[in-house]
Amino acid sequence: MTLCTAEGWPEGVFDGWPEGITAPPLLAIMTFPRDTQRQLEFCEAAREQLRLINCQEPKDLLFNVIQGARDRYLHDGNPLLRGSIAGHLLVILRQIAEHHKRHVVSLRKAMVIFEASARDDRTRGNKKIPTSRNSLLTIWSAYKPVAHLWAAYLVTMWTKHPDFDSKPDDELTSVFGDVPLLLSVAERMREFGERQMLADKEHGGAERPILDPAETFIVTADVMRDVELNLPPLAGDQLKALEGYQAPVS
Repeated sequence: MTLCTAEGWPEGVFDGWPEGITAPPLLAIMTFPRDTQRQLEFCEAAREQLRLINCQEPKDLLFNVIQGARDRYLHDGNPLLRGSIAGHLLVILRQIAEHHKRHVVSLRKAMVIFEASARDDRTRGNKKIPTSRNSLLTIWSAYKPVAHLWAAYLVTMWTKHPDFDSKPDDELTSVFGDVPLLLSVAERMREFGERQMLADKEHGGAERPILDPAETFIVTADVMRDVELNLPPLAGDQLKALEGYQAPVS
């Protein structure tokens, strides 16, 4: 299993892994989608963990490899959080398109809705979640090639942990413990993102899809499952943000 874009392969990232070990290189691409050197550094840290530990259970092996590599290379600016935000924006865009058809699908609108969803976390003291438009635009630009993978991560995590009472390490391990399912959901999100157009009035010029097929990572191996993706409509503060949204005057 590997990933590539229309522009080429992430050389070396998927090379030299034992059979069945695909989560670390996948996570490397998801956290550093535009930085090949950081991808390779992350993979080397994960390989070092493989050499140091002797775990018989796949779940224990995955946990130790991901945790060890993450502790060394994922502390700078919290790329796990940034990737999750990009994925959440894509999920919101799909919710608007599927369940709120009288509303135009736009990235700015999704950002306003995301801010509403993040408000509770910030109220509870988690001030690390960025909500300014400039911050969200920067995150979206950086992680757009893998936004469908992070969207799949969130959807899978919400399914496995609906009560939001799990620890981040447990979430990471449970989601990446079933890579074929993660990639199958991601492909459904990629197909949507490359098909759905954003509102041209808010982005200038001609219409363009949410995800650019030229830069979006696609799966290049037959590991897909036939999954049906049913996202719920927006509700609560998110729905209020959607109904109260007013496009900026250009």
